[in-house]
Amino acid sequence: MADAKWDVIKKSLQSDTPVQWVRVAADDVLADVQTALGEPTVVALSAFLSAPPADASTEGIWVCASPSQLTNDTTLATTLKSLQANGKLVLCTADASVPTEAVADAALFGGFSSPQVQGCAVLASRPSWDLGAKDQIKKPAAVSAWTLDGDDLVEEEFIDDADLLSAEDLAKPAKPDDCEMTGGTRKACKNCSCGRAEEEAAASASKPQEAKSSCGNCYLGDAFRCASCPYLGKPAFKPGEKVQLEL
Repeated sequence: MADAKWDVIKKSLQSDTPVQWVRVAADDVLADVQTALGEPTVVALSAFLSAPPADASTEGIWVCASPSQLTNDTTLATTLKSLQANGKLVLCTADASVPTEAVADAALFGGFSSPQVQGCAVLASRPSWDLGAKDQIKKPAAVSAWTLDGDDLVEEEFIDDADLLSAEDLAKPAKPDDCEMTGGTRKACKNCSCGRAEEEAAASASKPQEAKSSCGNCYLGDAFRCASCPYLGKPAFKPGEKVQLEL
């Protein structure tokens, strides 16, 4: 492993405040990590996952493994559960050719806060709140309702809408008479729209109708009339005499 990489890793373990680190490394790089850091107490990743520290009892966890192992859900969940509130986490990639942005994203989605990329290492921390914590949303202070000043309550004189209309505005408009003159009188035209056609139809319906004989014997009386004769029950009349029936 490159010396520059281990310089970054060693620097990531430095802190202004005392932190009790639990150092973890993948099984295939465990010996190299112990030699480079001079820390024989580095724990194998498999052993850490099978027997992690007590819940929320660790100040800091340092893990060196491949990106696939660092972004594994089991690795992130175990480290998050083992850290105390505001506990620190350092994830170092054993393969320097793989970008660490993906590891930072995985840490963020895994529940860690403020992940930062520093070379081949990602620094993050466990949030100060516990998993599943909840808090009540405070309602904003009630705002007093607005009030009307004395000037706003002055009554104004309103204008009646009817006073704005003149007698001409209220007069019913007359329908235009567009019927043609026929023989000195107006007759309803074909497309009459002034109402004259309706008036003529009503007038013709009210006139008495002159019955027409189909057999020519109606004037002789009921003895000579057929069963459907319109003059049944009427007295006999002279031929050619105009007889009107009320239907």
